Amino acid sequence: MKPVNKGIRLVHFIVDMMIILIIVRILEVVRIPLDERIIMLIVFLLYYFTMESITGQTVGKMITKAMVVDSHKSKPGTLRILVRTILRLNPFDAYSYLFGLDIGAHDSLSKTWIVKKT
Repeated sequence: MKPVNKGIRLVHFIVDMMIILIIVRILEVVRIPLDERIIMLIVFLLYYFTMESITGQTVGKMITKAMVVDSHKSKPGTLRILVRTILRLNPFDAYSYLFGLDIGAHDSLSKTWIVKKT
Protein backbone atom coordinates (compact mmCIF):
# COMPACT_ATOMS: atom_id res chain seq x y z
CA MET A 1 0.00 0.00 0.00
CA LYS A 2 1.20 3.46 -0.85
CA PRO A 3 0.97 6.14 1.85
CA VAL A 4 -1.36 9.06 1.12
CA ASN A 5 0.36 12.22 -0.07
CA LYS A 6 1.27 15.33 1.91
CA GLY A 7 -1.75 17.26 0.65
CA ILE A 8 -4.14 14.67 2.08
CA ARG A 9 -2.13 14.61 5.31
CA LEU A 10 -2.52 18.38 5.55
CA VAL A 11 -6.31 18.01 5.22
CA HIS A 12 -6.24 15.46 8.07
CA PHE A 13 -4.24 17.85 10.24
CA ILE A 14 -6.48 20.87 9.58
CA VAL A 15 -9.75 19.00 10.17
CA ASP A 16 -8.48 17.24 13.29
CA MET A 17 -7.01 20.42 14.79
CA MET A 18 -10.29 22.27 14.18
CA ILE A 19 -12.14 19.56 16.10
CA ILE A 20 -9.57 19.60 18.91
CA LEU A 21 -9.79 23.40 19.17
CA ILE A 22 -13.60 23.28 19.29
CA ILE A 23 -13.47 20.74 22.13
CA VAL A 24 -10.91 22.89 23.99
CA ARG A 25 -13.10 26.00 23.61
CA ILE A 26 -16.16 24.11 24.90
CA LEU A 27 -14.18 22.95 27.94
CA GLU A 28 -13.06 26.53 28.57
CA VAL A 29 -16.65 27.79 28.37
CA VAL A 30 -17.75 25.26 31.00
CA ARG A 31 -14.85 26.56 33.09
CA ILE A 32 -12.62 23.53 33.48
CA PRO A 33 -10.12 24.81 36.08
CA LEU A 34 -6.97 24.02 34.09
CA ASP A 35 -4.58 26.08 32.01
CA GLU A 36 -5.56 26.18 28.32
CA ARG A 37 -2.28 24.51 27.32
CA ILE A 38 -2.91 21.57 29.64
CA ILE A 39 -6.47 21.20 28.35
CA MET A 40 -5.13 21.33 24.77
CA LEU A 41 -2.53 18.65 25.51
CA ILE A 42 -5.06 16.33 27.17
CA VAL A 43 -7.65 16.77 24.41
CA PHE A 44 -4.99 16.32 21.71
CA LEU A 45 -3.72 13.05 23.21
CA LEU A 46 -7.17 11.67 23.99
CA TYR A 47 -8.58 12.59 20.58
CA TYR A 48 -5.85 10.90 18.55
CA PHE A 49 -5.46 7.89 20.85
CA THR A 50 -9.20 7.22 21.20
CA MET A 51 -10.12 7.75 17.55
CA GLU A 52 -7.21 5.78 16.08
CA SER A 53 -7.29 2.94 18.59
CA ILE A 54 -11.04 2.38 18.19
CA THR A 55 -11.60 3.09 14.49
CA GLY A 56 -8.12 3.36 12.94
CA GLN A 57 -9.18 6.81 11.76
CA THR A 58 -9.67 10.37 12.93
CA VAL A 59 -12.46 12.55 11.56
CA GLY A 60 -9.97 14.04 9.08
CA LYS A 61 -9.05 10.55 7.87
CA MET A 62 -12.73 9.55 7.65
CA ILE A 63 -13.41 12.51 5.35
CA THR A 64 -10.62 11.47 2.96
CA LYS A 65 -11.32 7.73 3.36
CA ALA A 66 -7.86 7.08 4.79
CA MET A 67 -6.82 4.91 7.71
CA VAL A 68 -3.87 3.98 9.90
CA VAL A 69 -2.32 0.56 9.20
CA ASP A 70 0.66 -1.39 10.48
CA SER A 71 3.22 -3.35 8.48
CA HIS A 72 0.68 -6.18 8.05
CA LYS A 73 -1.81 -3.72 6.49
CA SER A 74 -4.05 -4.18 9.53
CA LYS A 75 -5.37 -1.77 12.12
CA PRO A 76 -2.48 -1.24 14.56
CA GLY A 77 -2.76 -2.50 18.11
CA THR A 78 -3.41 -0.22 21.07
CA LEU A 79 0.23 -0.05 22.14
CA ARG A 80 1.37 0.98 18.64
CA ILE A 81 -1.33 3.67 18.54
CA LEU A 82 -0.23 4.90 21.97
CA VAL A 83 3.38 5.16 20.76
CA ARG A 84 2.22 6.94 17.59
CA THR A 85 0.14 9.38 19.63
CA ILE A 86 2.97 10.21 22.03
CA LEU A 87 5.41 10.66 19.14
CA ARG A 88 3.13 13.37 17.73
CA LEU A 89 4.27 15.57 20.62
CA ASN A 90 7.76 15.77 19.12
CA PRO A 91 8.02 19.39 17.95
CA PHE A 92 10.18 18.28 15.00
CA ASP A 93 7.54 15.84 13.69
CA ALA A 94 6.04 18.43 11.33
CA TYR A 95 9.48 19.10 9.81
CA SER A 96 9.62 15.54 8.48
CA TYR A 97 7.06 16.60 5.86
CA LEU A 98 9.14 19.60 4.82
CA PHE A 99 12.01 17.38 3.74
CA GLY A 100 10.09 15.60 1.00
CA LEU A 101 8.73 12.74 3.06
CA ASP A 102 5.10 11.61 2.68
CA ILE A 103 5.38 9.79 5.98
CA GLY A 104 5.76 11.66 9.27
CA ALA A 105 8.29 10.87 11.97
CA HIS A 106 5.47 9.63 14.22
CA ASP A 107 4.51 7.17 11.45
CA SER A 108 8.04 6.04 10.74
CA LEU A 109 9.01 5.49 14.38
CA SER A 110 5.74 3.72 15.26
CA LYS A 111 5.89 1.64 12.05
CA THR A 112 2.47 2.83 10.88
CA TRP A 113 1.23 4.27 7.60
CA ILE A 114 -1.77 6.29 6.45
CA VAL A 115 -3.29 4.68 3.38
CA LYS A 116 -6.50 4.94 1.35
CA LYS A 117 -9.21 2.77 2.89
CA THR A 118 -10.20 -0.03 0.53
